[in-house]
Amino acid sequence: PTSEPTSEPTSEPTSEPTPEPTFAPTPAPTETRPNPRSAWMSGKHGVGYRLPGGVNWNSVNYNATLLAEQLKDSPVSYIIVGLSSGAFGDRYLAPHSILTDLSPGSTPKELDPVTFNAYESLTLTGLTDRDIFDEILTAMDDVGIRVIAYMAAQGPAMLKAGEVLAYDYNNESPYVDSCALCPELTGIDTCECAPSVHLWKKYVLEEYGSNDDSTLMTAYAEKIVAEYVQRYGDRVAGYWFDQGSASHANATAIRAAVAQHNPNAAIAINNGLKVPLLNNNPGIEDFTFGHVTPLKSEKNPPDGCYNYGMVLSAEGSIDGFVYRDVIPYIDYGRADNRPDSITYIESTDGASLAHMFVPTQRSWNFVTESEPTPSTVWNVRQAQEWQARVVRAGGAWTWNVPRCGCAGCDCTLENDPTGNSKINDADWEFLLEVFEELDSVQAPWTFNATNCDCCSSGVSDSRYTWGCPNTC
Repeated sequence: PTSEPTSEPTSEPTSEPTPEPTFAPTPAPTETRPNPRSAWMSGKHGVGYRLPGGVNWNSVNYNATLLAEQLKDSPVSYIIVGLSSGAFGDRYLAPHSILTDLSPGSTPKELDPVTFNAYESLTLTGLTDRDIFDEILTAMDDVGIRVIAYMAAQGPAMLKAGEVLAYDYNNESPYVDSCALCPELTGIDTCECAPSVHLWKKYVLEEYGSNDDSTLMTAYAEKIVAEYVQRYGDRVAGYWFDQGSASHANATAIRAAVAQHNPNAAIAINNGLKVPLLNNNPGIEDFTFGHVTPLKSEKNPPDGCYNYGMVLSAEGSIDGFVYRDVIPYIDYGRADNRPDSITYIESTDGASLAHMFVPTQRSWNFVTESEPTPSTVWNVRQAQEWQARVVRAGGAWTWNVPRCGCAGCDCTLENDPTGNSKINDADWEFLLEVFEELDSVQAPWTFNATNCDCCSSGVSDSRYTWGCPNTC
């Protein structure tokens, strides 16, 4: 929003003690499946969305119960929701024993939504911490929906994006005086630094004796991931780690941190070949990251033929699981050859559940003026066909949806700022329409490698035309 909210919150805070919730733990593995940690996802579908971490208008007004009420009694089995601030590792949805002290604006605080002004300087030291991720876990447990935590593996060092995109770079945050802190932290008289990044690197240097990239990756796993996993234990069913390449993350250390405190949790690492679905990280991952072919600044639609190979991957899976070895081994998302099927070779180096992570819109987290609703991107029949084929093969399908209050979204928030907690209205209506006939849709399939959205205006790269006709 462009201005601060002025309306009353939907419910008054209470000082009455609330009973300690009882949570359904992550189920013990089923040893008969190729990968028991992710077997519970087989044949299921979920949703995913992001909420900005730290102190901001969205986190101050957030109400997880509204999201839970929206999802209740729907076919959704799980949600992938950010513990970090989406792909940014400098902010989180929960307090942290190190980060909260180093950079107070990086984790949420208890603030009055009525008087809060997102653009006004505010001293955060001494304010009560707020654990929004814990609130999400509680709300989802109440309606029987499991939670997979999305985390940005680049961590507080912002190893992939760089400090220029950190929340407090060059006085971008009203809670951090970069002009006062940067000269001391960098030795240069400048405001153009991100104190949160430099303070984290300073802490790592003091703790580990080094703060090179390799050490920063280890520190992220041992100090950030381990603390959160230990706190939430088996209330979290899995973790989806972004930026999982060796340049930005130590996947082995991350796996160890999760296994130490939640050994039954399923893990996905965003690293490796997208199409076909593969166990790109044997011994580390339990379900495929499933990230569709890059959207290229909205120019490659998610329903394009270059992603159809993921559907074939699920259908070629062995009981819903894929392996490292596949015939033929080629990047189908960037190839001219168009196989009718994909075959996996079962191996002892591990199985990964076939999982697709698909946005309803042309972008991951907001709505564009040219594509205001999913129905202008997706043909409902195509969405039903692709999703049904994946889940019936034993795989899992996650719809990534924009949240109310996002850029271009159609929710009305003026009279209820906490409405930013829900899935955008048009996207939720689209999903309900898809779910309505998901169980009944049958072959012959209409939307296959020769009939999907590969001829949309703006497709940016001729290599992303697998399965498309020569002319449109």
